Amino acid sequence: MTAAQTIFGVHAFRKYHSGQQRKSAINKALFETIAVNLAGLAPEQRDRLRQLDALDAFADLMEDTEFERSISVATGDPKKVRKRFEAVQELFEDLLDHGDA
Repeated sequence: MTAAQTIFGVHAFRKYHSGQQRKSAINKALFETIAVNLAGLAPEQRDRLRQLDALDAFADLMEDTEFERSISVATGDPKKVRKRFEAVQELFEDLLDHGDA
């Protein structure tokens, strides 16, 4: 939880679009997905994510209509669960592999 707050700031576990100032409500599907994906990382990987611009990368992911629907509508559908977990895992992997501090 601390890692999520450090990485995403006040927008942790919330839908976020680039430049957004207002905090949206905590999204249960995002909470589950981000918490599980962060827990699966090694401590040094979480530390690395803290140094990268993960929030902007997450805003880019939110532009993916299929991802946005996976955290908004019929969130218990197994296909949507897989979509959001895979998308966030890929987001973290891409940041860790290609992100610049």
